Amino acid sequence: MSSFGSFLVCEKGLPDNEQIKKDFEQDDIKPNKLREKYDLDLKFKEDFLTDSGEGQNKFNRDFMFVDLNVAARANEQLVTGWKNFHENPINNKRDQNMVKLYLQINDPKFRGCYATEVIKRVVDSDSSNVANDFFASRKKDKSLIFVDDSKKLDEKRAKQYIAWDKAKQAKSKKGTRKYHDLDESPDVRKNNIEVFKAIEDNREIFQKSANIFVEEWKIIQPKHLVLFGGTARKLLVSMKETDAFKKYPELCQLVDDSIGVYHYSYFGINFEKWFTTQCKDLNDKIVKKGW
Repeated sequence: MSSFGSFLVCEKGLPDNEQIKKDFEQDDIKPNKLREKYDLDLKFKEDFLTDSGEGQNKFNRDFMFVDLNVAARANEQLVTGWKNFHENPINNKRDQNMVKLYLQINDPKFRGCYATEVIKRVVDSDSSNVANDFFASRKKDKSLIFVDDSKKLDEKRAKQYIAWDKAKQAKSKKGTRKYHDLDESPDVRKNNIEVFKAIEDNREIFQKSANIFVEEWKIIQPKHLVLFGGTARKLLVSMKETDAFKKYPELCQLVDDSIGVYHYSYFGINFEKWFTTQCKDLNDKIVKKGW
């Protein structure tokens, strides 16, 4: 579990958001200023899994938080060992997204909750790549998402991968394409090995991710789910159609009842507005749900 999950605890966190507002009445709230003033250390609290489970180290089943994937550059992050928010020792000091996430869940009721990803062990800082790889970027059409082992739509999947590949190469105006145009001969799979291998790999990842998520749910037994971002929600909802999820109607209901919030990498809100709105937004949704 440590390669894709974590718990919402850290070595040294922040005071509650109301206290931060008071402390910064005469100053702008910025990630570096928060780090300096409070000596913020978001590294995973190593004794969380070994002590008596009191106070900050108490395991909390009330909520389980679900992200899309490991949002790091593939050449920066080794996805092993327990980490908090998948912290990266190379860029912790400049990663404002870690601070944004902490502020979003900066409430005692979230301490010690488990956090995980929908898609396991896929390391990519660009969520659009993940959305394309698993067909979550197709607005209303979910037919190509890998909810089963069927290969009957693979040629359609291949055409979509190739179209996205062409568009990406044209936009960047540099580099080479990953896939060549589809050879629609009787040997289409043999003549287009790269694109069909990508499809097979991603089908396996999606199916394994669904199975692992079920096992996480069985271990954690959360009362509620909170999902970061629309792509995570779309893929998790799609997993209800997998054999792994169909065995557990109560898990499917948990997904249906889940709360969605902005992903902490969202650029549409500046940092100070994020601070003043996002923890409140999450809490308001919880109150509305009656949780």
